[in-house]
Amino acid sequence: MINDMTEHMYTLQCEDNSRKLYALIDGAQYERLYSDELYETNGVKSLFEHSEDKKIAFAGPWLLNISTLGEDWLRKINALELKYPSVSWLLSSLNTRDLLFYLNGNLNIILPNNKIAMLRYYDPRVLIYLPEVLTKQQFQLFTTGVVAWGFLYEDEYHYIV
Repeated sequence: MINDMTEHMYTLQCEDNSRKLYALIDGAQYERLYSDELYETNGVKSLFEHSEDKKIAFAGPWLLNISTLGEDWLRKINALELKYPSVSWLLSSLNTRDLLFYLNGNLNIILPNNKIAMLRYYDPRVLIYLPEVLTKQQFQLFTTGVVAWGFLYEDEYHYIV
């Protein structure tokens, strides 16, 4: 195993073989570390791919299906999460397409002034506060379809689900 987080996620995954391990990462931070952009492949999908933000997809959130990508990607993602606050780990029974749709639907929020803003929940510096900021009902809706959701924040692993 790469770290305590992935070991915990793999343990939970073994309890139900329909569960898949995903990483949600910040494309800008990935590019910053590796001097290379992420691109769509089998198991690597942009949350911006089918939105008005498609032209900046390289810098936005990316969903990686670790269950299909394997150990090399695990090592790269682990190095990224140790360097920059840019990774969260999700365990879900949803397939990649459905999880992508669900996560994409949570990106935009309506502010009290009726303007639309992007909720950077894929950033651990934001994700850590969501259980406090959202109502219990909002948080339950936000985490629907996710069995476990964890991330590294200030050198400690945290779980919101």
